[in-house]
Amino acid sequence: CYLSPNYGYRLKGSPQQTANGMRLRLQRNQAVGSMFGGAIENVVLDVQHYTSDILRFKLYDEDHERYEVRSSHVAYS
Repeated sequence: CYLSPNYGYRLKGSPQQTANGMRLRLQRNQAVGSMFGGAIENVVLDVQHYTSDILRFKLYDEDHERYEVRSSHVAYS
């Protein structure tokens, strides 16, 4: 499988510091068509530091809200 070097997403603005990590806003490079239909145009990447052993990456659509289970209900072991 080969993807051109400009396929994917670009950083939009500067990374923002959050209480326990950082938030990056990404925008799809529209110069290259999507291999999969229905690509998300604007994505948020949250990087959260929980412990020295737990790092969480959360990717989500910035433009369309969705239901998700709150992480405080998920037990980490």
